Amino acid sequence: MKEWLPLISDSRIVKDRRHFHQNPELSGQEFATADYIEKQLQTAGLSAFRPVPTGVVAVIEGAHAGKTLLIRADIDALPMQDEIQKPYRSKVADVAHTCGHDAHTAMLLETARVLRLLEDDIFGKVLLVFQPSEEVREGGALPMVESAMLGKVDAALALHIQPGKPAGQVSIRGEGAATTASDSFYITVTGTGGHGAMPDKAVDPIVVGAEIVTALQTVISRMCPPGETNVLTVGSFHGGSAYNIIPAQVKLSGAIRTVSHASRALVRDAIERIASNVCAAHRAVCDFQFDPITPAVFNDAVFSTMVRQSAETVLGRHNVSDAPLSSASEDFSRFGTLAPLCLVWLGGGEGKDGFGFANHHPRFNIDERTLFSGVKLEVQTALDFCAQKADG
Repeated sequence: MKEWLPLISDSRIVKDRRHFHQNPELSGQEFATADYIEKQLQTAGLSAFRPVPTGVVAVIEGAHAGKTLLIRADIDALPMQDEIQKPYRSKVADVAHTCGHDAHTAMLLETARVLRLLEDDIFGKVLLVFQPSEEVREGGALPMVESAMLGKVDAALALHIQPGKPAGQVSIRGEGAATTASDSFYITVTGTGGHGAMPDKAVDPIVVGAEIVTALQTVISRMCPPGETNVLTVGSFHGGSAYNIIPAQVKLSGAIRTVSHASRALVRDAIERIASNVCAAHRAVCDFQFDPITPAVFNDAVFSTMVRQSAETVLGRHNVSDAPLSSASEDFSRFGTLAPLCLVWLGGGEGKDGFGFANHHPRFNIDERTLFSGVKLEVQTALDFCAQKADG
């Protein structure tokens, strides 16, 4: 096995990361980002293809037959202003990499360059997947999976920046849900409009809607298992046009995060049941719509154990810890239809320069020293996984 650590270029990773940070593109619009990725891959001697217009995939072909590992990085930015005071701040108004996707992309590019030089040590192949549109409800992972261009995959790995955690440290949830599923719901309550001074002549949908919001607070607290991380939030409530008019209709919408298939179904059914029955009790009409968005990421026990061993090998055991369940959601889960998954959280830094600001905060920033650690983990995992024979 070659001594490959000197093949990693700190300056190259930082240059790539800052390029992406300065030139962010929104979900579905990552054309320049994809072009840059493809050009860098070609410079490294790798060919690439696009399963979707802004998604890029490169393949490391090992010298020997074996298994296939997929490593994924998301590449899109968010519709918000970048407020970091750095020379590499976003040059695009109201578009910013405030979730770490610039770092994910830069690390995977460097991993591609290193693995290209280590092909003789690899059994099987590595798919390097640069995925668009992670930040929108439609998600960019599903179209890439459904394209059928990725072929047979034996395991899939993704790293995600975690702010507030020391740079270079990783945490891994060894088995089960690593993130929650994400869904949304929409409720329209139709009553009978009227004069605010004569409520007996109307069916007030504002009162009905308020009762629904209150009743929904019992779904998580009284219907879901206490040990699970489930969240239900009513995020919008719209109705009415004047202080003395009872409107005919109000609209509510909300977000759901659940950790198991059973709770996902339970919460959905409970919301519809409560909304319908509250409306019926007040002679109002209920229209309920449920929008399933993203399944939970379930880390595979066997593969996650192997990833943890790779992390300890290259980063040191003291830099590897158990990850708690995250109430965030990730469409990396879609790759679970292809292969066992492992989602790894990579420390983005803590303290000054915005390293402690949460994902999606306008002052979110990372300690760039963590980029080197992320590449080390991706390369080591690829070498360890692809050292297994095809029947291993």
